[in-house]
Amino acid sequence: MSQMVLFFFKNRSVSKLPDSRKVMKLILQCILLAFLSINNPINAEDEPAPLLSADEVLQRLEHIKDVNSENSPLALKLLSELEKSISNTSPVSIRREYLSVLISAQTESGALDAAWNNAIKLTDLGRKESDKSALADGLTSQGSVLVTRGKLSGALPLFRRGIELAEAEGNHKIAQFAYNNLALAENSLGNFQDALTYFLKAVEHAELVEKGRERSMAVLLNNISLLYMSLKNPDKGLEYNRLAFEMAEKSGTKGILATLALNRGYAYDEIGEEEKAYLSYKEGLRIARENDSIRSEAVALINISDYFLRQKDYETSAEYGTQALLASEKTGEQSYIATSRINMGLALAGKGEAEEGAEQVIAALDFFKKSDNKLDVESVLGELAQLYQSAGMYQLAMETLIEKMALSEELFKSDREKAVTELQEQFDAAQRQKKIELLERDNQLKNTEIENKKLQQQVTMLGVVLVVFGAVLVFLLYRKVQKTNLQLKAANSQLEIQSICDPLTGLFNRRSFLNLMSTRGEFEDRRNINDENPDSLVLLDVDNFKQVNDIYGHAAGDTVLIEIAKRLKKLMRDTDMVLRWGGEEFLVFIKQPDPQHIKILVKRILDTIGSKPISIGDKSLTITVSAGQISLPFCDMSEQEFNWERALQLADMALYLGKVHGRNRAYCVARLLAPFDEVQPILEKDLAEAMRQEMVEVYAVEGPESE
Repeated sequence: MSQMVLFFFKNRSVSKLPDSRKVMKLILQCILLAFLSINNPINAEDEPAPLLSADEVLQRLEHIKDVNSENSPLALKLLSELEKSISNTSPVSIRREYLSVLISAQTESGALDAAWNNAIKLTDLGRKESDKSALADGLTSQGSVLVTRGKLSGALPLFRRGIELAEAEGNHKIAQFAYNNLALAENSLGNFQDALTYFLKAVEHAELVEKGRERSMAVLLNNISLLYMSLKNPDKGLEYNRLAFEMAEKSGTKGILATLALNRGYAYDEIGEEEKAYLSYKEGLRIARENDSIRSEAVALINISDYFLRQKDYETSAEYGTQALLASEKTGEQSYIATSRINMGLALAGKGEAEEGAEQVIAALDFFKKSDNKLDVESVLGELAQLYQSAGMYQLAMETLIEKMALSEELFKSDREKAVTELQEQFDAAQRQKKIELLERDNQLKNTEIENKKLQQQVTMLGVVLVVFGAVLVFLLYRKVQKTNLQLKAANSQLEIQSICDPLTGLFNRRSFLNLMSTRGEFEDRRNINDENPDSLVLLDVDNFKQVNDIYGHAAGDTVLIEIAKRLKKLMRDTDMVLRWGGEEFLVFIKQPDPQHIKILVKRILDTIGSKPISIGDKSLTITVSAGQISLPFCDMSEQEFNWERALQLADMALYLGKVHGRNRAYCVARLLAPFDEVQPILEKDLAEAMRQEMVEVYAVEGPESE
């Protein structure tokens, strides 16, 4: 299991590291202080008078913020030295800022108990001094520590109260901090619409903070990138990761480069570019260790362990998993600890100890369930189902898969994605408007220069010459613009094709099918319950594909997928749609076939793929598929009552029955044998049980006989 890096804590001011002489001087000062003085608490009644002025203390704190972004242990030493210059008589703003920086440094270094205690102190300071900014900062900091400990529900009211106080006080810096944390918590709970709403609010406040604006925007762009990856859109996630990286470099921020490298690797993993992902994780690990960032180091080790899991190198995965667990325990981040244990459990299962490995995964899964972290629960259920299937525990695999599918439908249903898309369009529109404003300023300057040139020309040239020259210039510009527009149109057409096609097989991809389904509502009148020839969905999964990859390599697996794609395209009509659904899965969308011929058509699909061996170098492999088929609309029900997502879920269950009963076969869901209201509770959970109770008619289609 991979891990993303979330910015739950403050966006610190970051500049380049001080040179080695300054660092050594600061460290020596800290050591000298340890020998010569006792660490005095802020609230001590008998402290000596401050050794530094208020302005000098604030300057030191700004410098420590920069250090903290790249080396939190050093920042803690510098804060310990500065503490003697702060007393209970110091201005509230200084005590508030000191505690705020201290909490951030303690959190980054994994000292969560100390961070929690100081967040309580900061909250008490705000109440005692009637300082809304201190109170808002303290409450939000408490929420951040709770999130780190996996207590998401308890953190939400603290973030909301912090936002209310910060906005009432007009403190945009703390409001942005609170909105960012609230958005990340909602994202972990699977509330993606709310998450993006709060990210946009954080962006609004960040733009009103003059100091560190670019640094804050880098953090927010990273978190929006992670939101897209949560929504299973890694391409968009990579785009925002790149924008965050550019903004971080522009601001001189080094402290988040390790995080950005790790999240870039996570996105590469999602789109199947494993080697690029591994290199990004190694880069993130290097930067984290250089800057003593234990949190980023833990995440890097977790993701490298996951990489070796997928490479079937279980010994190396277990080694990195052990390192990840040690680093995660230092951070106190319970989700990191749980993820490390999941990887270790999967590595044990890979080495043949399936039951012991499953126990570790289930224990970690219980933590995510108790935290109500639906996003991670959905991911872990998928890996647990794969573990059971690989170990031959098919009943447990089926039960786990059904639980995962139910949660996936809850998390990623289409109306939520539509709302998120609308909000994202608002964000993009705001960004475009800013670019337009900048361009308009540039154009104003250019227009002024052009006007000056025209005035000079009018003095020296005749009006007729100007008219002719202007006409020629306009003509040339028109030709140039026309040529540029044609080039842009061609480029956009090519990009549009790439966005809806799978790069490996050339088939349509999942996005193209989603686009097609989104338009079906416009033709609902045609799809009524009297439609005699409904459309048909056939979901295919290549049998034993994992063994092909393991034995012959991923290049052989790609060859198999490409050949299957060619055979399906050749078999199906132009009016049908063949697409790569993901991994080794294909989907065939058949337009209004004759219902009497469905069984024959499914048989032809199985025979076309499995009857003729596929050549891989000097070897020939007989490849078969398992399939599930269903009509759309299904069983005289309108698509409003039983939509395509439900139909495809049922086809997936039918496909799984084919896997369980020996592969190289298809199960076709023909019709219901009882009212839908009676069948629905069982049908959506267990197709086999619905068949046993004679609630649904399903028939099997055998594939080609093996030679």
